Amino acid sequence: MGGKCKVEDVGDFTLNLNCIVSDYINYRLKKGGYVWSTSPKITVPDNEVLLTVRRICDEFEERFSNQFRDMCSSCAQVDVNAESLNLVFEELIGKELNWGRVVGILAFSGVMALQCMLSGQANKVDYIVDWTCSFISKRVEPWTREHNGWKGFVDFFKRPTKDMEQKTGWKLTLGAIGVAALAAIFIQRT
Repeated sequence: MGGKCKVEDVGDFTLNLNCIVSDYINYRLKKGGYVWSTSPKITVPDNEVLLTVRRICDEFEERFSNQFRDMCSSCAQVDVNAESLNLVFEELIGKELNWGRVVGILAFSGVMALQCMLSGQANKVDYIVDWTCSFISKRVEPWTREHNGWKGFVDFFKRPTKDMEQKTGWKLTLGAIGVAALAAIFIQRT
């Protein structure tokens, strides 16, 4: 927790996972008006991967703002822990992993970190980063390596498309599962 994320240059695609997750959560908390005091220091804030993650997670959260608000209201009633977060992540990735589902994991982590700040549990933010990194490392990184790593992520979201939902499977990511189901899973497991 804390520390420094070394990034060689703006086009460096070899970022470690902690840098990506920490940067996004720090960005999300700042956007919500909070300071994460133990956030790792990013030495190249204009890295293409980090900027793409922020932009795409913003789009995801904006597209599903009502669902995220409802989910946060439900999740505010529980004490977030690794097991409950992992269950939500498992539901988010479903049977077919894709970049849209990776975005869902990152966006949900950011929303949960913000929820922790709102509910006076700032100490949980470091844990959310650790739990998210652990889950992605075990369940998602093998897939990302097969899809050209974080460079593949950036390239995927650079390609123009008429329908972002078709491209990413976002409707499947949240729609098929149902936000109510995610919140119920989260609440039942805590």
